[in-house]
Amino acid sequence: MQETESEEGYCKLLRTDYLKHKIQNTKIRGKKCELTKESKNLKGLFKRELTTYNNKKQCMKMNNKRYEERLQELLEEREKGYATEIKKVQVECTSKTMSLEFQLEEMHKTLEQRDKFITKQIMPLRKHKAHDIACFTFPVQPAGKRCAVICSKTA
Repeated sequence: MQETESEEGYCKLLRTDYLKHKIQNTKIRGKKCELTKESKNLKGLFKRELTTYNNKKQCMKMNNKRYEERLQELLEEREKGYATEIKKVQVECTSKTMSLEFQLEEMHKTLEQRDKFITKQIMPLRKHKAHDIACFTFPVQPAGKRCAVICSKTA
């Protein structure tokens, strides 16, 4: 395993040397590029900027995660609020329904009482009407006997 690590290190060194050689032999605007102390400083600056960028990126990820969690909490609170509001409306509707049912029962009782009262009032009228019909449909008899059979009032 140590041989593999040393081989990898050797390959990296070769690649680095190859890249240095390639950079030094590259011409930009007619000038040959050289790796100098300034280019090493730029490399350090680049590493610092990359580190700063990565830190900011990580910070943004954490902020996004916090915002998502807060958004989820707000959504859950809103859903709880809706559930509470639905329960209130259901209770209110149930209360109104019960109130209407009670009113309906009271109206029904009142109507039954009126019906009984009217029935009691009609009974004597029906008897009197039956008496009158009976009196006028039987053959004519003397005045004193005509109603004696049907009605005790006229006898």
